[in-house]
Amino acid sequence: MHRRHGKRSLNKHLDPAIRFAASGFPMQEMIGRVWDSELVCKDHEGLRVFYANGKAPQVGDIYRNPDLAKAILMKSQNLGGLLSPPDL
Repeated sequence: MHRRHGKRSLNKHLDPAIRFAASGFPMQEMIGRVWDSELVCKDHEGLRVFYANGKAPQVGDIYRNPDLAKAILMKSQNLGGLLSPPDL
């Protein structure tokens, strides 16, 4: 769809996601409650990604996910800006 209708490069659309993942954003109460749920706590990878210091970030803490930033950047460059459903 982006190829047919998009006017900006996909990389331009992904820039904000890469920036937020790399630089971080302040944790909000609602997100913190979800991350502190049993669903995330049961998952080994969820614990690694979301509990960097062994606990869920507190409201106002800056959460960064440099692995996500790197993955989005690599995919957008390696695939010429095309992300397909299996990539998501």
